[in-house]
Amino acid sequence: MCDQNVHISLELLSELLKTSIKRIVVAGSGFEYGSEHGELFESLKDNANSDYAKAKLDLFSEFDRSCSGANIELVWSRIFCSFGPGKPASSLLPVVYRALANKEVPLVKTPGGTQDFVFVNDVASALFKLATTKSVSGLFNIGSGCLTSVAQIVNLIAESCDSDFRIENIEYMRGPWASIEKIKKVTGWEPRYTLEQGVKESIKELKKVAP
Repeated sequence: MCDQNVHISLELLSELLKTSIKRIVVAGSGFEYGSEHGELFESLKDNANSDYAKAKLDLFSEFDRSCSGANIELVWSRIFCSFGPGKPASSLLPVVYRALANKEVPLVKTPGGTQDFVFVNDVASALFKLATTKSVSGLFNIGSGCLTSVAQIVNLIAESCDSDFRIENIEYMRGPWASIEKIKKVTGWEPRYTLEQGVKESIKELKKVAP
């Protein structure tokens, strides 16, 4: 799947280079930083440790080389753990919601795991800012700038579903979160949705398709 996505992306790049386009904004991934923990800055050295991350970095290298040669501004966003409407049915929120809606105990493998969870609407507004702000290029993190545990997400889903289920008394693991100072400074963007608001919006949409 990674090879196919790389091939399609490079074909798209080839077509874009034939146009008079001035800027290309690409959705990269926070996973390009590898297994690093703590606050991650754009200046951090890439350390991909998965096929997915390596494919993203290969694409970044090719896009960077091609855009530099064609005098095109390249904006490469590194999106952290996005959640919300439109995400796969196998992702955390839909899986937990379906279990709770069916009065089942959700299977949560790593409740103590932590990530930078960012709502999809905030991701969309960040990409828009990167596409429309004058004279922008380079790497930009997109995240909430906060560390959140899987257990916190699950408990918020339970609250939104009026369920008594809660995950408590667990040991948390220190994970990565995005430094978002650069995108704030350059574009003026910052997240508008709190974690609670994002979960509520997500559940509202899930109830429309699977009440």
